[in-house]
Amino acid sequence: MPTAITHDIDGIWLTIDAEGIYDASTYRYTLKLSSETVAMIMQTWVSKPLPDRTALRS
Repeated sequence: MPTAITHDIDGIWLTIDAEGIYDASTYRYTLKLSSETVAMIMQTWVSKPLPDRTALRS
C-alpha cells in the first residue's frame, strides 16, 4: 500500500515505504506520474480485457 498519494497540476506523487531485505532498514521511494502517464495507464486499464490467469495456476 502507498504511504502517501498527493497531486498537483503536473500529476500524481506516489510514495511507498519498503522494508529492507537483509536488515531492518526502511526505504522510501517517491514516483512522480505525469498527467499524461496517468491518462495512458487509465486508457490501457479500461480498454484491454484482463488476462486469463487460470493458466498460471496450474
